[in-house]
Amino acid sequence: MRSDVARSIALVMLMIVSVQMPMFDNAEEPVELKEEPILEMAPANPCQGYDACLGLDAGGYNGRNQICVGSSTTGSCPVANLTSYVDYASGPTSTTFYGYMDGLSGNTLDDDDVYTMWVPWGYGVNVTISWNSTVTMMYGSIGAAGLSSTYSGYDTFGYGTSSGVTLSTMGTDVSGTALDIYLDCYSNYCKTSYGYTSDYTMTITTWPSDAGNYGDETMQFSTGRSTWDDGREIVGMCGQYGGSFCEVQRGSGGNGADTGTKTIALGEEFGLFINYDNYADTESTLTVTCTSGAGYTIARYNGFIPNSDGSGLYTTSFTGPDTCTAVTTDIYTDGGIEAYWAGLSPAVSGMLTTTTSFPTISTYGAVGTTDSYDVYAVAIPDDAFANVTLEWNENADLDLRVYSDSSLTQLIGSSAGSSNPEVVDMGSTTDTTVYVKVSYFAAGSTDPAAGYKLTLNLLPTVFPPCWFQDDGAAPGTGVYDGTGADAADDSTQGPMDVTGTTSFTGMLCEDNDEEDWYTFTVPAYHGAYVKLTWDQTTFSDDLRLYIYAERPGYSYPYSIASATSTGMDGAAVATTNESYAWTTSFYGMWGTPTNVMLNIDVYNLADDIEFNYTVEYSIYNQSGDYWAGPWNDAGSGTDAGNSSSYITDPLQLVSMNNTYTAYGHDDLDTYDQYKLFVPSSYTLRVQLDAPDGNDVDLYLKTGSGTSYMSTLESDTGYGDKDIWMEFGNGDQDIYIIVMTQIGGGSYDLIITMVTTDNDPDPSDDCGIGMDASDIMFPGSWSDMTWLNGSNQIDANGDADDVGGTCTAWIDRDWDLQDHYAVLVPAGKYMVFNVTWTPQTTSATSTVLRNLDVTIFTFAGPPATSLTYVSQQDSTSGYSNGTSGLWVTNGGWLYIQIGAGSTYSGMEMLDYTMTFDYRPL
Repeated sequence: MRSDVARSIALVMLMIVSVQMPMFDNAEEPVELKEEPILEMAPANPCQGYDACLGLDAGGYNGRNQICVGSSTTGSCPVANLTSYVDYASGPTSTTFYGYMDGLSGNTLDDDDVYTMWVPWGYGVNVTISWNSTVTMMYGSIGAAGLSSTYSGYDTFGYGTSSGVTLSTMGTDVSGTALDIYLDCYSNYCKTSYGYTSDYTMTITTWPSDAGNYGDETMQFSTGRSTWDDGREIVGMCGQYGGSFCEVQRGSGGNGADTGTKTIALGEEFGLFINYDNYADTESTLTVTCTSGAGYTIARYNGFIPNSDGSGLYTTSFTGPDTCTAVTTDIYTDGGIEAYWAGLSPAVSGMLTTTTSFPTISTYGAVGTTDSYDVYAVAIPDDAFANVTLEWNENADLDLRVYSDSSLTQLIGSSAGSSNPEVVDMGSTTDTTVYVKVSYFAAGSTDPAAGYKLTLNLLPTVFPPCWFQDDGAAPGTGVYDGTGADAADDSTQGPMDVTGTTSFTGMLCEDNDEEDWYTFTVPAYHGAYVKLTWDQTTFSDDLRLYIYAERPGYSYPYSIASATSTGMDGAAVATTNESYAWTTSFYGMWGTPTNVMLNIDVYNLADDIEFNYTVEYSIYNQSGDYWAGPWNDAGSGTDAGNSSSYITDPLQLVSMNNTYTAYGHDDLDTYDQYKLFVPSSYTLRVQLDAPDGNDVDLYLKTGSGTSYMSTLESDTGYGDKDIWMEFGNGDQDIYIIVMTQIGGGSYDLIITMVTTDNDPDPSDDCGIGMDASDIMFPGSWSDMTWLNGSNQIDANGDADDVGGTCTAWIDRDWDLQDHYAVLVPAGKYMVFNVTWTPQTTSATSTVLRNLDVTIFTFAGPPATSLTYVSQQDSTSGYSNGTSGLWVTNGGWLYIQIGAGSTYSGMEMLDYTMTFDYRPL
């Protein structure tokens, strides 16, 4: 083995030598990219040592901890930033760096190296790693900033990889983004003491990239669908596994076997595209045959279709005149491939297309001495006008021109001066595709190439909802003239900073603007309370509130809390103390200032309507007794008992009607426990009025001594609470539990002592002055309810009876069923309707409760034997039936009205019955 001195000299010499790195030996590369890359000198001269001549272990000794070997200080060995050492030109350009790792799997020193670089507009990156051994020295990955392992990113390599492996951003547009390179020693194969090399070479090659493509490639793009000859858009089907990617879902009549024909006229060209599910590659086929002899085939296992769900995959193109027939099959008859036709643009560098809902879109490219211009197709929809903007950073002169034709002969507008940016407004041009040319003007340029950003901006002919916004403005200060701001639509786009603005407004719309992101800083040892309120046109207009936090050392936000119930009804609350991670030092947020992120998200909103919302947040000290009460529940000067399970110091209430004010908090005072004696002839009504948006639950329980309590009644979730305890539970202590789940503050507890005089049942069904009978098969006359005693309808059995309308009441707890006996006069029949206001099965459901409505005949009182006439059950709020020919000579009918299940049936429902006697 060579001496340490000789080895050090050799390494330093290597670090200051630049190398040439040819591009991939790939026959499919464009000819203009097969040239040798330009030589560049190694960075950091004089070289400071490993890694990359920067003299520090890149990213720390293990797991991107950014701690140097032998140190405990985070940041002592930061991620190595190579931005200033990597160069870019009009062709591929390579720079070589040298690194060193001597770890052992994932638990010893110098195991990982992490590098980062900023990629300018219009370029892509390859990274080639080489080492002097035949084993897999390391795993590697290239990806967006924040990589924490080699198992994710744009490109990775792992077990079985040999020296000379290349990572590439090809297929991903990385223009104007930070890029990380993560290298991780595999097992002991980088450790010199085990006989392996610790040195490696990293060559970074940059190459021009138009619209995310490799080099100066051009492509054809879809310009809109064209139907098959029979008028369908889709032939075939997928959907068992394809989800939203598939359009002809399983169960719609197909089985995956389908045929379609397309006639293509002279001069026409169409592309064939497919949607597919994740089993299509192994189960499905597509065969196209044309009268011209052209054709195309996707066979099972040919590898063209990815093993995942997807849509819009381009296969090939066909030109006319021709007639082509496509056949799809699937071996399990559950579909796998959907095929459709679309027009194609000419071959261009890229295509810009968007909608007025998302009016701005950008692409990136590069032009220079070896690639003097690029052309883009730009689609302008029929509801918009447009302009394009060209920007660049290099010392160069770029020009911008817009044409109406792909031959670039019919000029619409140009900006070809020396300004940066260059802007072309297309005036009233709409509902068409135009062609934008970006040119490099050599005479006005110093740099041999320039990366650029090309931006399409749409201006609606009619402004859609949420076009004018001013998110983050204090209430009453928003400006809605186009100068206001729209909060970020994603956490990666820079959430709007509202630190110090503790109350602000925003706007969301279905489809047009479905998310807003905000951030504010919470000091060390503090927490945050966040309340969201919004306008509703119907109860189903729902938003969601999510709280995230920036966790030190992580590139993605950490979930803290959320408010997602469909029963929030225009108000939601979430707090940081809902997460144990917030106050646990392990997660790195407790004891240090932390950036909190708020995500306001559309769950379901009416289309084409702007929905305004308000966010209020407060920050409180969690380091001690940050909520000092008031400890004055129900005027007692103390805190009511703090348990929901066992009888624990309940606050005694007087057995009389009263309203009490008390206080709760989701962290420091979650439970309040009260005790009230209910006499034997009484029952109890308890109402709870809690702050809007807070989740405060109410329970009525029984127990004795210090025992475990049993629940009699409960009312949980958002909104105010109202519990009626049924008769039969008196002559004992009732325990009232108020549980503050989310939020805090004062609440009102309203106690009503209930007797038969003030219970919820009106006991005057259909004007008879009493509750209708609850008995289905009465054993005596007295068990039946006779409607000839009603003071609301005329139903005495006389020939001149006209019937009429009456009201009644039913409830799943207090009055589950009503039964009526009604006499139909001879020579007449009865038409019988019931109407009511529909009820959902719960506050968070759209399923409607069913009202049981049944008519029987019986031979004579009592109605111990019933004969079925009609069943009129309904959930709609309307039920209709008739006695038909059952009682043509006059007779009794028996009517049953049922609330349904005691668990999910009707609650305190007023219903109306209409009786109409008509001649036979």
